[in-house]
Amino acid sequence: MKPTRVSTRLGTLAVRHAGSGPAVVLWPSLFCDGRTLQAQSDELQRDYTVLLIDGPGHGDSDPLRAPATLADCAEASVEVQKHFGFERSGFIGSAWGGMVGVELALLHPALVDWLVLVNTPLNSWSRLKRIEYWLEIQLLRFFGAFDLLTRFAAMAMLSRHTRREQPAVERLLIDCIRKPHRRALADAMDSVMLRRRSQLPDLPRIKTPTLFLAGADDRILPPAAARQQARELPGAAFELIERSGHLSCAEAPARVNSLIRSFLAGLPVQLVRGT
Repeated sequence: MKPTRVSTRLGTLAVRHAGSGPAVVLWPSLFCDGRTLQAQSDELQRDYTVLLIDGPGHGDSDPLRAPATLADCAEASVEVQKHFGFERSGFIGSAWGGMVGVELALLHPALVDWLVLVNTPLNSWSRLKRIEYWLEIQLLRFFGAFDLLTRFAAMAMLSRHTRREQPAVERLLIDCIRKPHRRALADAMDSVMLRRRSQLPDLPRIKTPTLFLAGADDRILPPAAARQQARELPGAAFELIERSGHLSCAEAPARVNSLIRSFLAGLPVQLVRGT
């Protein structure tokens, strides 16, 4: 499906929309474009209008024109849904996308009916991690997504089960990394990995119904840390996805979809239907 080009404060974003009914915004992880959330889009478009975004510097979206905050990303998601005529939406975010969803719920709680956060680290990085990510960004900026770098990213993001049993998922991730211009991806990494603040102190203020999904084999956000972060979200439901790492939506799509459906079934009708 050819994306719609939507002008936002982050530049022009590529958005694939399908289905009918109330809106659901989907925002993928860093390194990934909307293809990694395609299984969720296919499932939900039977009952919702799905707005599947390629983040800036990813997929078919434009590069960032300047460093962006999570607040900028949240406001851009509002601009996307308003472009399609929606004032409110549900929100599903993977990693980076989950951070955007949290920021949206903090800034505009009346505009988001419910949240699904998948593999979403809400803490800031340690000094050692920041140095590691800074080095990765410089390598990418100057040399591009060379084979060793993409393989390292796949090892970090995917579980060993996925890499052994689902080679198509690894190929998809590597293609997502290689598709953007190297500087576009590096600029997005700089904003998301190095410049973002910790969202943990703000989590108790979120009243939006939330489902927090974590990968049992996630090395970036280990299950114990994910469970602790979920406890900071008032009333959030928490589920662990077995045999998945940091890309659960693509690694275990049937399980993720089932948990999203169960979560939505337990919400008040006016939230699920956007009324």
